[in-house]
Amino acid sequence: MKWKRTLIFAILLSIVPFVTVTACGPDFSPDVFVRRLRPDRPAEFAAGQLGLLLPTFPRADLIVAYRYLKGGTLDATERKAYQPTYTDSETETDQQWKEREKEDHEAEAPLKKWKELRAHSKVVPIEAGTDMRLRSIGPEFSYEYENCNRDAFRVALGTYEKRSAVWGEKSAELRDWLKGQDTVFANCPGGGLSLPDPAPASGPTLLKADRAYQIAAAHFYAGDFDEARKEFETIHRDPASPWRGLAGYVDARCLVRQAFLSVSNADGEAASFDHKLMVQAAETLKALQKEDLAYAPKTAIQNWLNLVRIRTEPGARANELSVALSGPKPDPDFAQHLQDLIWYLNTHTDDLAIREDASIDRTVTLATEGKNSSREATPKVDAFHEAFRMVEGIRASALLVDWLLTFQSPADVARVHAIREWERSKTVPWLLAAISKAHASDVSTTALMTAASKVSDQSPAWESVTYHRARLLVESGKSKEARALLDSALSILEKSGRNSSINAFATLRMHVAADLNEFLSLVPRRVLTRTSEANFAASECQEVMGNPKRKYDCEKEIALNQFNPDAAEFFNRQAPLSVLVSAAESDKLPPQLRRSLAMMAWSRSVLLKDEAAVTRLFPLLPAKLQQQAGQGVAFRAIVTLARNPGLRPYLEDGVQRNYAYDFVESFRDNWWSDGWDKPSEPDPVAGLYRGPVTFFSPQEQKEGSQQFHRLLGIGKATLYLGPIIIEHAKSNLQDPDVPEALYLVMRMVRYSGRSWDETEAEKAARAKEQAMLREAASLLWHHYPKSVWTAKARPFGPG
Repeated sequence: MKWKRTLIFAILLSIVPFVTVTACGPDFSPDVFVRRLRPDRPAEFAAGQLGLLLPTFPRADLIVAYRYLKGGTLDATERKAYQPTYTDSETETDQQWKEREKEDHEAEAPLKKWKELRAHSKVVPIEAGTDMRLRSIGPEFSYEYENCNRDAFRVALGTYEKRSAVWGEKSAELRDWLKGQDTVFANCPGGGLSLPDPAPASGPTLLKADRAYQIAAAHFYAGDFDEARKEFETIHRDPASPWRGLAGYVDARCLVRQAFLSVSNADGEAASFDHKLMVQAAETLKALQKEDLAYAPKTAIQNWLNLVRIRTEPGARANELSVALSGPKPDPDFAQHLQDLIWYLNTHTDDLAIREDASIDRTVTLATEGKNSSREATPKVDAFHEAFRMVEGIRASALLVDWLLTFQSPADVARVHAIREWERSKTVPWLLAAISKAHASDVSTTALMTAASKVSDQSPAWESVTYHRARLLVESGKSKEARALLDSALSILEKSGRNSSINAFATLRMHVAADLNEFLSLVPRRVLTRTSEANFAASECQEVMGNPKRKYDCEKEIALNQFNPDAAEFFNRQAPLSVLVSAAESDKLPPQLRRSLAMMAWSRSVLLKDEAAVTRLFPLLPAKLQQQAGQGVAFRAIVTLARNPGLRPYLEDGVQRNYAYDFVESFRDNWWSDGWDKPSEPDPVAGLYRGPVTFFSPQEQKEGSQQFHRLLGIGKATLYLGPIIIEHAKSNLQDPDVPEALYLVMRMVRYSGRSWDETEAEKAARAKEQAMLREAASLLWHHYPKSVWTAKARPFGPG
């Protein structure tokens, strides 16, 4: 299916290669609690209910937000043109697809009609299946662009009807015209120049004029732009030609297309073009605006001039676009202006670390005096700082652009700039940008918080400025005031249905809980999108359980509320075993989360050899685990950890791997690996608060930190559990649990996680695992040759 192509997009198609990426497996990502790449309720967002604005939102969303923050609105036409993003599960997606299908059908109609017309005539043969609109060029046909657009076929159909009325449907002149026009379109897919035969010397003047235009058009579609321009210019100077106006217009289009295609656009460099030719196109289009030309409407000329000027006069054009998009007046060209400004910003900033989630683990390209130079990537903070400095000229082009790039940037210089702009302007957009970046220690923070307190809860900015006002209270140590503000805000938000905002505010409230019980009551947070590998494991386990011969203790239904990243980080990195045990025993957590936390805390207790904690946690374990582990931290407990690949000494964000604790999942997310302490993303939701809880005592913080680092020292599950089991086996060959335990060592090596891009340390670990596997196999084969576990282990290693 082809989407509607606007003028800008049609040109971009001519210079950007189509790339297809084939994935080799599922693409897992953390479960989502706060959407950072789109608003929660797009339709409401388009109507001005902005919710909690994040700097990682798409630029289209932030541009719309700026209009509302300034006091403007979007009318119905602009809302439709905005086209917010929906997920596949949302009903609005179907409507968007229906609208696009309708547009696609309308776009296809002229070509379809032309094909029907030519089917009844003796015309130039074209290979079946050829798309008469697209042309491929470049090495190995790496570029494809819309050579003959629907307007070309629409004009041809209109001309056919007019000539039919003049000459007659069965006239020789009409047949000659039709053959000539079809020869023109034979150039659309490429493959060499095809020119119509000259018009008969005795033919009518109109046919000769038509043929002159057809020959010029054939050169144009064949990519022979110099010859096409000569012929179009000749026609444009002929006052008697009915094609005079259209010839001048297409002459300018020749220059634009030639400007793009005469420069190598390797790797999809959409900004590459011949500047001299593009300036010449701008001059030609400006001259055409002064003429009254048939077939060349001023709107089309203006659209092409806008396309050219965003490249030849980017600063001035960006300012014009920003003014139009900012309102408050409706913008009749909102869709095109929005697309043009985003294209401009993306083209000039895509290689820079503008956003918090920018990838900077590569060479950063710097623009210096019109030439490109490169140097190695800097540390992240420096890259953000440098990127913001580099876009200073772009930011200066327009207030909207300045606000947008400043709001997106996490650089400290962006924070200073945002505060300065708010102090200068006292406007709502800059208040939001400034308070979202402010630190509790900033001298301007008190003034920012005072200004935020005066923002009405009916304002589009209210959720954002209130969140950051509460954040600054938390960072200032004013927990009591933060609790009061957050409780008041949550009472309003609970009615909104904006779950991202509710989760963000509730998480901040969790950080200032007065005690553990209050903290636990705030922990369960609704998952908005389940995309994690742990969720896949739970689903896979349930599917396998459809086979009555396969028995696993997996959760049959995953609750909506789970541990969000902040709660998981607290339990993983800060809470000592004493707090984990108390939390698992508390009825403030729902049963599913209690059971999950109990399994995690029990695993920690075994690894830390804490008998007292194991004893308290034992009754909270699933019955199957109780039966396997028994009491204590001795060998049976170690074997239980080896037996159950979903047990691990930490929690995931969202759905837990221990919801299918006894199930070996297909993509090696089994047991635990080195580096489990590192979050799946450095900053799961850019722009939101990350910090310690406030009710924790210094002694608990110290104890939790010590235990956390002891657990990190244990390392990978296979390399910790395997040697313990092997050493026990050597000294206790009569232990009935040993054959299974040796088998489990081999199974762990086979199915545990591994990196496909291994470092030297990882290669060394793999070598140790293989040596351990061979030793376990030797013990198993030598001492227990007839054991059922020996037979089961044969696929894992040598006999």
